[in-house]
Amino acid sequence: MQDPVRLSEITELVCLPQVAERWDARTELFREGLAVQSVLVETVTDLVNRLGDSARERKLKATLDAFLRSESIASLARRHAKSREHWSRTYAKLATNLTARALLRNPGRII
Repeated sequence: MQDPVRLSEITELVCLPQVAERWDARTELFREGLAVQSVLVETVTDLVNRLGDSARERKLKATLDAFLRSESIASLARRHAKSREHWSRTYAKLATNLTARALLRNPGRII
């Protein structure tokens, strides 16, 4: 989530209404990527704040927090004494799906 250049190349995210509203008013280089980054950070932060305290939700929170810090899945999995493969297939996949659903749930609203 730290690289606006790469984020600006993800056409599907740049075309979301809540992203377009943000980059329309900007003048910086890679404004589309900065707008995507802003919306993703807000969406993921909102998800972290809304998740509960069950064991699974704590692992999802840790995964989403790792996404925000651009921490690798391997590093996160090691910290939780799990394999990278297990963490990727279970928690990273679920965290990514939750983020996508949150972005698409209200595409006209800035989250």
